[in-house]
Amino acid sequence: MKKDPRPRRILVVDDEACVREYVSDVLASRGHVVDQASSCLDAVFRLFQDRYDVLILDLLFPDVSGLFLYEQARRISADLAGRILFMTGCDESHPLVRKARETPAPILFKPFSRSGVLDLVEEHFRE
Repeated sequence: MKKDPRPRRILVVDDEACVREYVSDVLASRGHVVDQASSCLDAVFRLFQDRYDVLILDLLFPDVSGLFLYEQARRISADLAGRILFMTGCDESHPLVRKARETPAPILFKPFSRSGVLDLVEEHFRE
């Protein structure tokens, strides 16, 4: 896979540090600028402070669901609405996954590969 010609600004949101760091490292290796948030509240603050090209978020958090953050992100930044990607360790039968399938956001299922992360992000910027 070739490097994305234009680095993207990406926010990765997951309560598991190892997942956030892995996804961030994979994306940074392709030249993207990556910020991390460990909670939905932290992510909302970041969305108000900065502009992002992509939002990658977990579906399941201890406090609220990733679907809540999805809705908040769409309200905060209308142009980000089509560039939100979910990731989850839940299977297809989980109620949050079924609800997420009702959105246009793609879902990356854990465990995922390096190429799975890159392919999904870079697919959003093919014109």
